[in-house]
Formats: sequence, C-alpha cells, structure tokens
Amino acid sequence: MEDHYISISCLPLPTFIQGGYAIFEPGENHPNRNDLQYFLLIFIVKGQLFISEDGENYTINANEMFILLPRHHHYSWKPTETQTEYYWVHFSITGKWVQAKEPVKVGSEIDIPTLHYFTPTVTMYLKKETVLYQ
Repeated sequence: MEDHYISISCLPLPTFIQGGYAIFEPGENHPNRNDLQYFLLIFIVKGQLFISEDGENYTINANEMFILLPRHHHYSWKPTETQTEYYWVHFSITGKWVQAKEPVKVGSEIDIPTLHYFTPTVTMYLKKETVLYQ
C-alpha cells in the first residue's frame, strides 16, 4: 500500500467526541457505517482488523494505528480471524482537511494574528496507517 497523509488545520482545534476499547471475537465484523461526521482513529492492540474504506481494503495489525475519514463508507471486508482488541477515538474537525500522498499545508479557518516575524504552521500531519512499535 502506498502512503497517504491526512493534513488537518488545527485552528480551530480538533474536538474529541468519544472513545473506547473494543474486543471482537473470531468471526465478528466492524460495523458497516456510512456518512459519519467525524474521524475514527484506531489503535490495534491484539489481532487484526480487516476494514474497507470506500472499497479499498486494509488489514490493520497489532501495534498499528489507522484513521478512517469522515463522511466515507467503512465496513469489514472480512470477519476477524482471532480475538481482536483495539482502542478507538472519534474526533471532529470544523476546519479544513485533506488526504493526499504527501503532507499538504492547510490554511486556518480563523484569522491568526501575527505578533512576531515567525508564525508557526497550524497544520497537523498524520499518516493514514502507521506502525506504532514492533
């Protein structure tokens, strides 16, 4: 799979919606969801999750992080084969965001006063799929 980056304007800041811990037994599927208004960040602790976003299949393994986009269709393309456990976080963005093959600077939705000669970048860059540790 080629790398994809999600670039998010951090002004205004992303908003935490809800989070939790899920355990799937062998043969279970992630819910089929369409048009959710927030991002879904997944941290796999144990097992594998077979998830598709808009028809592109991904296998997320233990110690990996994955981000699903808002207002896109996601579902399991295959049931879990072993017990699978993961943390999940829903967060929303009222500003601009883009998914691309490279990080993209995204402008703020609100005015940022320039007090000094240097104004920091307000874009957060996240890889869609990341190995956290091995």
